[in-house]
Amino acid sequence: HSRAQTTELVERTLRSLGLYEVRQLVVGSPLQKTISGGQRKRLNIGLELLREPAILFVDEPTSGLSSRDSENIMDLLKELSLKGKLVFVVIHQPSSDIFKMFDKLLILDLGGYQIYYGNPIQSVVYFKEQINILDRDKGACTRCGNVNPEQVFSIIEERVLDEYGHYTDYRKTAPKKWAQLYQKKHNIPVLEPPIALPHKTLNIPSRAFQFLIFALRDLRSKLGNRPYLAINLLEAPLLALILCTIIRYYPSDHRQGEYTLYDNVNIPVYFFMSVIVALFIGLTVSAEEIFRDRKILRREAFLNLSRGSYLTSKVSILFMLSALQTFCFILVGNALLELRGQLWNDWLILFSTACFANLLGLNISSAFSSAVTIYILIPLLLIPQLILSGVVVEFRYLNPLITSKEHVPLVGDIMASRWAFEAAMVNQFKNNDYERDFYELDRAKAQAEYKQLYHLPYVESKLQEVYHWLPQRPQEDACPHGPQPAGGTP
Repeated sequence: HSRAQTTELVERTLRSLGLYEVRQLVVGSPLQKTISGGQRKRLNIGLELLREPAILFVDEPTSGLSSRDSENIMDLLKELSLKGKLVFVVIHQPSSDIFKMFDKLLILDLGGYQIYYGNPIQSVVYFKEQINILDRDKGACTRCGNVNPEQVFSIIEERVLDEYGHYTDYRKTAPKKWAQLYQKKHNIPVLEPPIALPHKTLNIPSRAFQFLIFALRDLRSKLGNRPYLAINLLEAPLLALILCTIIRYYPSDHRQGEYTLYDNVNIPVYFFMSVIVALFIGLTVSAEEIFRDRKILRREAFLNLSRGSYLTSKVSILFMLSALQTFCFILVGNALLELRGQLWNDWLILFSTACFANLLGLNISSAFSSAVTIYILIPLLLIPQLILSGVVVEFRYLNPLITSKEHVPLVGDIMASRWAFEAAMVNQFKNNDYERDFYELDRAKAQAEYKQLYHLPYVESKLQEVYHWLPQRPQEDACPHGPQPAGGTP
């Protein structure tokens, strides 16, 4: 369908369901709803009707609804059946009016035994005949025409009385017996398999188009949630403002209290906390994404849509949001601390850290089925990033079982916080406005000093060892021309 055809189809479906007047309202959740229960049921049916199915299975469409809403739902399903669609409805405790709407009634007993199939009103007569009730030829009331479906279930589940007249847990007629009685009275025809499959009305779009649809749906959902937008857009700059206000240190007696970057000893703290904030924001924004869509994914499971397109759309939207959040954070933080010239480098470091947190959050969102469990896991994932980053506790002071004095331990190498903090500090040292012009010279000088202090003594010690182990030659062999006369020439 084109965009215009899709819009026309949606509006036509909403009109047929009586939902056109509330089309601009947010459906909400069952606890925070803006439309009635009957409207939610009709909307669920409408979502399926958009795909133009030939067969529709509806499970308990009237449960939890008022009698009026129940009749509206059943009227809608009846209209669909009159339009040529095959509608299967699972229903419990129907009223007389609803019961009479069905064209056919199929009753399955415990264990899946089919004990009746046919006219709904005749089902009352059929079960009365099986137990020889006096008015067994009457399916409906002769005066008002109402049908009591409860009679059918009462007959099916009738219990055996004990010697004291009390009902026991045993049924008079077992499910298998009911099935045998039905098969004895009705010849069930054997159907021939169809020669050709029916025409397919659902065409799965390409993966690229699915990605576009998933991304647009997710983006519109987020843009329509104003509290979500406000929190996620204001969270990062607010955290930067609070953090930098606290660590904006300068000596109180220095130039009448003027702040300078040179005097601020908290710059490493700023970079470390920036990394932790990026991890925290990335986790919180993504930890519930797949969990929140679980009902939609269950509904769309039979459409055989691309899981990769869905996940790619999620990752793309989260990366864009994290890019905006980290940019706002670094923009405010660097401005307050007067860190100039490194905005894009610092942003790239925090953005890549937040992307890692996004992917980690999507994994826990997919793995767990409880929002409480997901949010409990966030501190458990952040605390190791704090402890094992090498900043809060130096690696050499960790438990000797997990650390090494020669190199960074493995638990430190797998921490994203360690690499992000190291990248931020090295970038700030190498690429600041002052050091940028002298870094190559300083590096060459430092390498020369290192070789002078460590390599040269090592080489000299090795030469001494070689000289010590060489055999000593006689003194006369020191010169190949023999001893020299005093004051003479060779």
